[in-house]
Amino acid sequence: THLSLFEGDRNAFYESGAEYQLSKVGRSFIAGLLKHAAEISAVTNQWVNSYKRIWGGSSRAAGAGGEAPSYICWGHNNR
Repeated sequence: THLSLFEGDRNAFYESGAEYQLSKVGRSFIAGLLKHAAEISAVTNQWVNSYKRIWGGSSRAAGAGGEAPSYICWGHNNR
C-alpha cells in the first residue's frame, strides 16, 4: 500500500536537511501507523486468507506464507 500526504502541491512528508529527508509530519504519520497497525490490519486484511498469507500457520515452515509483512516495524528503505 502506498500512502502520500500533500499540503497544497507540496509533499508533506519531505523536508530537505532532515534525517532521511522525512518531515516531522512524516515521522508523526509513521508513528500513528505503527501505533494503530493492529486496528488498520482489520481494514486492510478483511479475509481469512489475508491472515493466512501473513502468518502461514503451521505450513509456514513448508514455504507457505511469509511473503506478506508480519511484523510491526519501520526502517529506511524497508521492504
